[in-house]
Amino acid sequence: MSASQAGIWSGPVGDSWVRNAAAYDRALEPLGRAALDLLELGPHQRVLDVGCGTGTTTLEIARRVHPGGSVVGVDVSRPMIEYARARISGETEGENVEFAVLDVEKDDLPGPFDAAFSRLGVMFFDHPTVAFANIASSLKARSRFAFVCFKTPSENPFISIPVEAALAELNGPGMPPRGAAGPFSLADPDMVRGLLESAGFESVVISSGPDEVTLGPASELDDLARQAVEQNPVVMPLLISNAHAREAAVEAAATALRDHVHTGDVRLGAGTWLVEARVADR
Repeated sequence: MSASQAGIWSGPVGDSWVRNAAAYDRALEPLGRAALDLLELGPHQRVLDVGCGTGTTTLEIARRVHPGGSVVGVDVSRPMIEYARARISGETEGENVEFAVLDVEKDDLPGPFDAAFSRLGVMFFDHPTVAFANIASSLKARSRFAFVCFKTPSENPFISIPVEAALAELNGPGMPPRGAAGPFSLADPDMVRGLLESAGFESVVISSGPDEVTLGPASELDDLARQAVEQNPVVMPLLISNAHAREAAVEAAATALRDHVHTGDVRLGAGTWLVEARVADR
């Protein structure tokens, strides 16, 4: 990742993910589970979790490969990795878990692995072919890789609605352009297929994944709006540099989300791709 991306995820955005870890995990869990289930993990497997964040998916993988298996969670965000490490300190469930601050574009990965997984952790690469090639190199021949990523902004109102409302108050630049590092960089399935095949994967299968996200209970709408904008790498720097408009931006996001309360919860549509691939024979 570029220095700017690394700085974002080890700065205020990463701090927000730590501060709101439980809420973010609760909302995103169904998306990650759908991709993780594709791998059909079992005992004695060694697995790589790419962009593991605060470690919830890594711990779930550890449970699935027990006994005899292990998992390494890697992320560029130092605060998130520190939080993840603290979760397993002194816990027996963490005996087969390791966390590392690594940049998948630049650093060697501690393979070989039997499988690799990512929940929304592979969309922020400046050079995705390099990153995917590094992941492929860390896997044994014929090993499988599965991840979930986002479709377009318009297909992800759970992100775009609060973010665009906040950006209007902050006079922000809008979402990153098509193909740029960011939440929607892998929205084009043909491009994703080409990236993976160029990086050494084959048998690429891309299918639609979960199509809705529950942000949380309507009784916590103001907190949900704040979380929605603080976790976003475009909005969070603007909240800091435009402190006078911060509350107005969060209030605008809350107002926008208020129209999406269903049976007591804030629920909006999501557009996701489930991507499966296999490392080619070497």
